Amino acid sequence: MNENPSPEQLRDASAQPADQAALKTRAKSKSAKTKPAKRTCIMVLGMHRSGTSALTRVLNLLGAALPEQVIAADENNPNGYWEPTSLNTLNEKMLAEAGSSWDDWRPYDVTKLSEERREFYRSEIARIIGQEYGAAPLFVVKEPRIARFAEMYADILQSLGIDVRYVLVSRNPLAVAASLERRGGSSQGFGTLVWLRHVLDAEQASRGKRRALVSYEAIVKNWRPCLQRIADTLSLEWPRPIEEAESDVNAFISSANQHHRASHDELDASTTVAGWIKDSYAALQTLEGDPYNPQSCRTLDRVRRAFDAVSTTFGDAVYPDLHALNAALAAADSRIQSITAESAAEIEASKRALEEQWIEFRSRENRLQDQLERQRIEFQSRENKLQDQLKKARAAASEQRKKEKRLVEMLEHEQAVSAQAKAEQLAEMRDELASIRRTLETTVVNNGAPSVVQNERQQLEIALARSQSEVVSYTNAIKEMRSSTSWRITRPIRAIKYLLINPVGSARVLFGFGRRAARRLPIPVYMKHSVKMRLLRYDVVRKAGSLSREEAAGSVASSSATIGAAPLALGSSPSVEAEYIRQVLAIAKRPAGTDLDYVPRSEEVIDFARSPLKVMAFYLPQFHPIAENDEWWGKGFTEWTNVTKAVPQYIGHYQPHMPGELGFYDLRVVDVMRQQAALAKSYGVAGFCFHHYWFGGKRLLEKPVRQFLENTDIDVEFCLCWANENWTRRWDGQEQDVLMAQQHSPSDDVAFLHDILPALQDRRYLRHEGRAVLIVYRASLLPDSAATAARWRERAKAAGVGDLYLVAAQTFGILDPRPLGFDAAIEFPPHMGMASGLNGQLKIVNPDFRGQIYDYEELAASYGQKKRPPYQLIKTVSPSWDNEARKPGSGHSFYGANPASYAKWLRTACDITIDNLANDLTQPRVVFVNAWNEWAEGAHLEPDRKFGYGYLHATANVIRDFIAPDPRLVELVEQSQKAFRKRSKSAIVLHLHYDDLFEDMRENLSNASGADVFVTLRRDAPGTAAERVLSAFPNARLSFFRNRGRDMQSFLQLLPLLLSEGYELACKVHSKKSPHRRDGNALRGSALSSLLGSREHVKQIVRRFEKDRKLGLLAPAGTLLDLGELDRNILNRSWLDRLLPRLGMHAQVGRYDTVFPAGSMFWFRPKALKPLADLQLGPDDFEDEVGQIDGTLAHAIERLTAAVALHEDYSVGETDSR
Repeated sequence: MNENPSPEQLRDASAQPADQAALKTRAKSKSAKTKPAKRTCIMVLGMHRSGTSALTRVLNLLGAALPEQVIAADENNPNGYWEPTSLNTLNEKMLAEAGSSWDDWRPYDVTKLSEERREFYRSEIARIIGQEYGAAPLFVVKEPRIARFAEMYADILQSLGIDVRYVLVSRNPLAVAASLERRGGSSQGFGTLVWLRHVLDAEQASRGKRRALVSYEAIVKNWRPCLQRIADTLSLEWPRPIEEAESDVNAFISSANQHHRASHDELDASTTVAGWIKDSYAALQTLEGDPYNPQSCRTLDRVRRAFDAVSTTFGDAVYPDLHALNAALAAADSRIQSITAESAAEIEASKRALEEQWIEFRSRENRLQDQLERQRIEFQSRENKLQDQLKKARAAASEQRKKEKRLVEMLEHEQAVSAQAKAEQLAEMRDELASIRRTLETTVVNNGAPSVVQNERQQLEIALARSQSEVVSYTNAIKEMRSSTSWRITRPIRAIKYLLINPVGSARVLFGFGRRAARRLPIPVYMKHSVKMRLLRYDVVRKAGSLSREEAAGSVASSSATIGAAPLALGSSPSVEAEYIRQVLAIAKRPAGTDLDYVPRSEEVIDFARSPLKVMAFYLPQFHPIAENDEWWGKGFTEWTNVTKAVPQYIGHYQPHMPGELGFYDLRVVDVMRQQAALAKSYGVAGFCFHHYWFGGKRLLEKPVRQFLENTDIDVEFCLCWANENWTRRWDGQEQDVLMAQQHSPSDDVAFLHDILPALQDRRYLRHEGRAVLIVYRASLLPDSAATAARWRERAKAAGVGDLYLVAAQTFGILDPRPLGFDAAIEFPPHMGMASGLNGQLKIVNPDFRGQIYDYEELAASYGQKKRPPYQLIKTVSPSWDNEARKPGSGHSFYGANPASYAKWLRTACDITIDNLANDLTQPRVVFVNAWNEWAEGAHLEPDRKFGYGYLHATANVIRDFIAPDPRLVELVEQSQKAFRKRSKSAIVLHLHYDDLFEDMRENLSNASGADVFVTLRRDAPGTAAERVLSAFPNARLSFFRNRGRDMQSFLQLLPLLLSEGYELACKVHSKKSPHRRDGNALRGSALSSLLGSREHVKQIVRRFEKDRKLGLLAPAGTLLDLGELDRNILNRSWLDRLLPRLGMHAQVGRYDTVFPAGSMFWFRPKALKPLADLQLGPDDFEDEVGQIDGTLAHAIERLTAAVALHEDYSVGETDSR
């Protein structure tokens, strides 16, 4: 690599002779008896740090002569510079005399030298060339500064009768700038401009001449074709053949010396590099293959004209100051050396004084040693006594531990007995509660219901209304079921329906009869297995205890009577409807945490550091009691007080919002905020924006933020949003009742800024381009906002905070922040949003409801307008919004809010922010969420009991799509795809979402010895995951995809490749965890064992496919399930009914009379699943991942894999049990 030294470094540098190979080459040329017809000079041109040194040495190893005296190697280039010391010094002197330097990106103006001086330098250059190279027939001249006046050198060489050939060396400007920055501290922008000047001048000087272009990256990767191309292009024959020099060159060229790397894609993606740089580099790359490409030359001419037009103007404004600064630094260095000399004399005098003190110290030390020995003897005696006491204490402690163990055993026994007693008491209490309820109902009839009972009844009526709505939809499904083929086939089973009326006494008989009937049914084996599995489920329900038909029907009838609507009509086959009701109730009665909408906590570890965007969430500190709230709303009031009172007002109204993992926390406990911070960071939320309540020197709700500032181990970013409006009774819906008013004034401005200085000075405070971000909720309330902004900025700078980045919330009519004196605006949904009212379209169950219901998706769409405003705008997203808790019966809510619709809005906000950054690099790289914990407004990312971690899961999976892939991952994926060669007729297709499971699966994958391995990874997976895969399977073909569509999306992307490569057999597996199931790991282990349990087992499976050419899919034992079961198709029907016609399976629409491999792992013939490939589904066709456990496109495709194989006239089956 070119590690060219600066003039300052050359002052102390020593010249050294060129190595022996160079000397031998030169000796041969001097001893030649006949002079060649013409000598040739290879002039190596290029930017500093671009690899000119490396190429020069390689040319020397191939026989081109080096100068007599070269610059010695140093720490910047331990492999040597290979350039003449004398020319280096002369070139720098010539630049300085014309007012320039090696790092001057202005055009070099030789006319600044007098004609006399120009002639002097010409003669000196000619003299040095003759002195350094003698009569060598082929020699190489390299000194990066020559690129600035290459034409002068060419004229001199030609006047000496020397033919000149040019080699231009280029390197990615990002790598050059990084190398310059490491060596001398110049910025990327400065370094790339210096690069541009050198390459433009070098290319212009060599245009039309015999030249070759080569990149440093190409030389390091494979130098042989590069040197052969140079020889061919320049019509040269190397004195030393490439084969002979190969070992020497290989020993010299090493990628270990390439300390800085950058790809073309990284250069194109860089927003800090000028377009001139990118265009020029692209043109140079083209010229490598075609040294005289007209289009590239025109591009370089265009850039040169534009660059020359401005470089002198801007350079004249920069370089005088820069040179003055360098002179000042040199003077300072001289002064430091002078001070150092003076200090050395003082140090010597101090040394002599210290030696005298040392003699005195030794004398005192001897005296102290004597004293210490006496004390040691005394301490030894005391230690012996303490050891005896310690032995006694240990014996006593041992006895105490035995006593404690006996007490623990007694306590555990008591707890077990107590738990049993409590369980019995609980059963008694339930019976008593039922009795109380019956008594209460009688009391209500006779005496009128108290308010508590009314509230409870209202909630029950709402729940019953929701249930009846669901039951009606299932009734329609019953009608479809009764017309299906499976219904007619299973008619013999219904003959025993009377047993269902008394399942407790007759279930065992029913189960045995069902199994015998199943064996006799004239249906395929896999369908018999499905019937058997359904019967087995019924047996499990029998043993666990379930609702009888009368109880189910009675429950429905009771619900209907309560609401006043007609009861659900039952048909002529009560056993069928009882079964459907059982299935519906089984879904409805799932325990907490297994709700179909509930998303469990993720075990993934995602590196959000590579994301170009960060997410900040507004944070409400109203979750602890304060004296003012006690006075205004009652003792112990917090935000939770209102949250727990909310009830649904219409069908589909999600209330109350109840917290999940964090519970009803109290922010006086600092560990709560630690938990919140850890949870936020794990899901890609970078920090919180705390609402700050300050009224003329009076703070409210300040304790959480104060504790946050005191506990610096809570490692998340934060900022403040001043809620600068009056404090009213908004918490209970009475906004006109002012409790504490704001009195804005100039003195208040200064006092407020002084109050928040500790926060602004905190290292964790959010900054944009070094400026602390401060948000004001209602900037329009400031009497003179521009004056306030000026006072804040002045005060912040005086306090050492620096400038502020002031942001006005778009609330109450505020749009453009510039007239206010602010830097940017921030959206604050639902303020300023637009959405249609839905009151007339929804079933409202509270006749006194006075609130408003709006469309959430329309609200999101109104914020998704991509027209860029003429000011900086920070996008904000709201997960939902519903203030029913604060305004009972009159709240405003947005219908249709859920993690999926929120993810869509968040993605749009991120896309807009990225687009804005492309036009304005000063745009903040942040998106806000309103809010982290606005529980009384139904706007919270924190987990709740309905969606669990759904909103956090959605946040993480949207942000991860913007994370730049690990460069190591990209490198290894590209390498694997280039190196991959088909070696087998069978393949393993692994989707490695959880890369931590690879080692657990590795042995199973190895059992399919000889099979080609295809591995798909997450786009944000670490490079180490690819390294582990390739270490185990060197021929594996890797690819990565966005985290959409679970394992099915990546599988569908690979399926066309399997078909085009002609694979006859493949095994689809994935790193299944199923975090929503406790047996997730066991399911994965069982499936892998059934499919890849051992090498012999895999051979048996392969032989089974070879023997049965119509076998299309083989699932793990026990995993082929009946899709006709209601709870297996009910949530997927929308997608199933869209996919089935596209697959040519119209008859299955609404019937689902087939099976599917649960878990989505199986052996298959690629041809059997070709219709799935023909769907041509891409990543954008799949939903955002928000933790769904069912009902997505991916789930629907999983349900249809076996159906597709059957439709293609193949059979499906299961592996033998293991």
